[in-house]
Amino acid sequence: MGEFYFIDKTADIRIHVESKNFEDLLRTSAEAFLKVMCNDVVECRIKKRISFDSKEEKVVFKFLDELLFLLDSEHFLISKVEKANIIAKGGYFHVEVFICGDLADKYELSSVIKAITYNDFLFEKKNGRLIVELTLDL
Repeated sequence: MGEFYFIDKTADIRIHVESKNFEDLLRTSAEAFLKVMCNDVVECRIKKRISFDSKEEKVVFKFLDELLFLLDSEHFLISKVEKANIIAKGGYFHVEVFICGDLADKYELSSVIKAITYNDFLFEKKNGRLIVELTLDL
């Protein structure tokens, strides 16, 4: 299982996510994304599929941006990543993520993420691990 921790940042929340592979990196990033907004256990009532193409270093950024879009447009709050398929295609990755969650209005949100930003963005591979750091604008 991957790990995440929060990094102090004025008026924003910066997260560090580290894992052994992309599927686990997405799973752990989704966990951090949810934890920023909600301490409740979100039920897995609605299933969704997210699909996009991205450069390797931007996979997590794009995924979290898609989660934010679902929250804003459909009031969908992720519970967990059920499965992720990531296929390298000529310099890009095709990403297909199967998630589940529930309607956000059923839960008490402690804060709301306005945007995923590239402020101090980091993607690196180190000691067989994938590492991403990004800032969530609250």
